[in-house]
Amino acid sequence: MKKLYIHIGVHKTGTTSIQNQLLKYRYDLLKSNAFYIPTSGLLNSISSKREYDSILVNRVKEELYNQILKFNSISSFITSSEHLSGSALTGYDNSDLMVKMLSDITSDLGCEIKIIIYIRRQDKYVESLYSHMIEGGYSIKFDSFISDFKDGYYDWNRLISSYEKFFGMENILVRSYDEVINKTGFFKDFCSLVNIPIISDYRANVGSNIASVELQRICNEKLDNETAKEITKSIRRYNRSFSRGSEIPKNIFFSLNDRKKFLEKYSESNNQVCKRFSIDPFDSVDEKSVENNLTNNDLLLTLLITINAINKRNENSFFHSIGACYFNYLTKFKKGLSYLRYWIYK
Repeated sequence: MKKLYIHIGVHKTGTTSIQNQLLKYRYDLLKSNAFYIPTSGLLNSISSKREYDSILVNRVKEELYNQILKFNSISSFITSSEHLSGSALTGYDNSDLMVKMLSDITSDLGCEIKIIIYIRRQDKYVESLYSHMIEGGYSIKFDSFISDFKDGYYDWNRLISSYEKFFGMENILVRSYDEVINKTGFFKDFCSLVNIPIISDYRANVGSNIASVELQRICNEKLDNETAKEITKSIRRYNRSFSRGSEIPKNIFFSLNDRKKFLEKYSESNNQVCKRFSIDPFDSVDEKSVENNLTNNDLLLTLLITINAINKRNENSFFHSIGACYFNYLTKFKKGLSYLRYWIYK
């Protein structure tokens, strides 16, 4: 029987990178009797659903069936969409609906279904998700973001159990993103799961540091959408390379004590998942882990790097908006402010 591997994320575990690599080497996979079926906007729209949509189910089912029929001689198919795990912004609280719809979509395809899911320690996951939200235009502060979480949000045991009910535990492949990212690399690990040769040694992107994220958040809050979009794009572009050697922490928004408290509520659930699927337990919180001690100096440095880089690219139209947006953050640093004025008004 043909196999259909369905990679459902979760978000912030290298899903986009996996999809890009599979798409890049899509036809090379044919040599291994495998084929990657890219997901459409139709399939990705599932995550926004709050009630069963039979029309959508039938349309997506037809899409998949036609792709499998087109490559009828292939024995193994792969598709990937983090949207199939549900809505990340609401803690995957609609996962029961997602799995019901996915089960109906994949029924009668003539394939053995394998569900692949990567999970991540919840504090790291939430910090990464928050950064992604800010990059997407949100302006909410981190403390407000996590204060809205309801019971069961980002509970991997609850999420995985939803898929077990319909597909069976033997057809659920669970991996720890935290573990594989530090060992084999997540894409090499994914290739081994779907039984294809390692077609790339692609690794995860370097994330933005917390100063870069905060500057983007302020832009989103203070500026009109179009201006904020252009400026935050420049902040990300010029600070990611700087982040590699920077002492400013990356994606650290919890204090040490808040991090411990946040993880306590997931302890039992995480242990159950790790035991059932024979994966290493998540690392405990390092008592010496870096705190979120973001200073105005960090913000100033990140801002100046951005302005200097923009200046070199002759993108002068952004200067005045940047200066106005961050004026309050820079007033305590007269020397820094004089440098800022120099870059903006020279």
